[in-house]
Amino acid sequence: MRVKGLPREVWDDEIDTEVLHGVRVLGLVDLLDEFAGHWVAFSGVQREGEMAEAVVWILEKMLGQERAPQLRGWRVPHVVDERFWVPFLAKYPVSGPLFELCGLGV
Repeated sequence: MRVKGLPREVWDDEIDTEVLHGVRVLGLVDLLDEFAGHWVAFSGVQREGEMAEAVVWILEKMLGQERAPQLRGWRVPHVVDERFWVPFLAKYPVSGPLFELCGLGV
């Protein structure tokens, strides 16, 4: 796990964060978008599968919440980028229905 501190001004209303055990962390929506961006940046490397599993896990976690977030393209620009969307859905078709249930049509 990599932990990186961010400047105080980064933690504003534009970033989905949660406080867990006194530590501010990215919320699931922004975490999903970060993993999508990393999946594109590192596609073809050994850890691609791990990142894909993380994306699916985050989607399942979102759907398990009492109020599952409805994703919108402007909130997850890496997810809706065709460099992620098209190859990811082709390679991991199980994610399609999960994205749909979270508000992003396939």
